[in-house]
Amino acid sequence: MSEPESVMDVVAETPIGKLAAKGVRVSDLIGLLTLLAVALGAYALYHHGEDAKNSTVAVTMSIEKQTQSNKEQAQGLRYMACIIAEDQKDRKTARDGCREQARLP
Repeated sequence: MSEPESVMDVVAETPIGKLAAKGVRVSDLIGLLTLLAVALGAYALYHHGEDAKNSTVAVTMSIEKQTQSNKEQAQGLRYMACIIAEDQKDRKTARDGCREQARLP
């Protein structure tokens, strides 16, 4: 003789209304809840992938901007150091050479 499957009554009350089911097998209820959990997990992973992609693009762009800023700052510092290294009377004539040394455009 086989054992009878577990059968239960399910009642869910919400502000919208009441949902009831009589004679639902526990295995069916567990399967339904598992399906809902897997679907919710897949949805969350899909959106997480999009958010991660957008975040990566934003971080890459900010790093590129920071790199460009650092290059410009280094050029300015090289130019300033070259000008300061010259004697006061020779600074006006040394400007072009210092621009080349600093790799300014």
